[in-house]
Amino acid sequence: MKKLLASLLTLTLILALAPAALASGSSGTPYPAVGGNIYIDEATKTVVGADKTVTSVTIPDGVTSIGWAAFRDCASMTDITIPDSVTSIRDFAFKGCAGLTSITIPDGVTSIGLSVFSDCVSLTGITIPDGVTSIGESAFYGCSGLTGVTIPDGVTSIGEEAFGFCDRLTFVTIPASVTSIGNWAFEFCPSLSDVYFGGSEAQWNAALKRDDVFTGYYVTVRFNSTGPVGRFVDLEAWSEAPVNWAVDNNFADAMRSSVFGARYFCPRWEVVDMLWKAMGAPEPTATSVPFTDVDPSAPYFKAVCWAYEQEITNGINPTTFGPDTTVERGDAMTFLYRAAKKPAVTVTATFPDVPVGEYYAAPITWAVNQKVPVAQGANDGRFYPEDPVTRAQMVTFLYRWVVENK
Repeated sequence: MKKLLASLLTLTLILALAPAALASGSSGTPYPAVGGNIYIDEATKTVVGADKTVTSVTIPDGVTSIGWAAFRDCASMTDITIPDSVTSIRDFAFKGCAGLTSITIPDGVTSIGLSVFSDCVSLTGITIPDGVTSIGESAFYGCSGLTGVTIPDGVTSIGEEAFGFCDRLTFVTIPASVTSIGNWAFEFCPSLSDVYFGGSEAQWNAALKRDDVFTGYYVTVRFNSTGPVGRFVDLEAWSEAPVNWAVDNNFADAMRSSVFGARYFCPRWEVVDMLWKAMGAPEPTATSVPFTDVDPSAPYFKAVCWAYEQEITNGINPTTFGPDTTVERGDAMTFLYRAAKKPAVTVTATFPDVPVGEYYAAPITWAVNQKVPVAQGANDGRFYPEDPVTRAQMVTFLYRWVVENK
């Protein structure tokens, strides 16, 4: 009885491992590659496996298919050349190829299937050909090296978790041809800030399977858009020139190489630091301030000293500067107005939400005359002085005052 059970267990184990043996290429004809062999089924012209030791692969012309899990877990492979004759790449074909840095998919391929490139953590670029019509479930799941993806016209569906856990992905461009976006398609992509969709908001909502396409973070979907313009993917047209000016002159830092952090709110230390640098970073006379929450070793210390002695800010109280307190739009105008030495201005009821008697009424009136403000909210004729000022807005205020008014 024990021998029978042992035999059955052995047979079960062999059957269970059979697909893995196939994936290793034991049934195909060996073809040399750098570091080992790949294996091709001559009858079907399909790559059926590869040695896990391969580092660089050129698939021969005439091969038409890359089979199920053919290169799965070939972690040492850094590059592969696929001939134009290939028209099919089957599920799991490159799953777990952790060393693969880039790949060009032939034009004849029409679909990217289940988990084809999942866990290719070093993949930094992918060119999806125009002929592809579908991107399958988990196709690029865990591809943490991807920073931007452009999905071509003609793709109609994006599967569940297709780009899940791509934690460096900053933007995605999706054409209007996409009519189906699977659940959690972009789950846990914490760097993703902008999705550019070629269709309308109604088309977008119709394409969603559920509301949880994105999970764990805030994303802006830009409708009727063909993709990002310029070096930072999170900018709108009105802020592009100001942000480039601020970054190029070291008045403000980008959060990442392709993301400025346009919609993040500005704390007091950053507003003062930007203003000080835009004014030429003058050396302050004061070497100390009465604020107990401003450390002399802080990189913005000189900026605060300068702003204090120029009476641009007196802190949120006599002993506290509040460096991390978010600046409101009305306060941002006030800082600029004081930096301009508070020129005389006739206060008028420019905006319905800016009463003439408020402390920020004169600064806002001055700013309007200088053409400094940026539209906010619904652009409904209100100023929204108590709304937080964003980084994009703040550098635009500075740009319009320092550059355009010269």
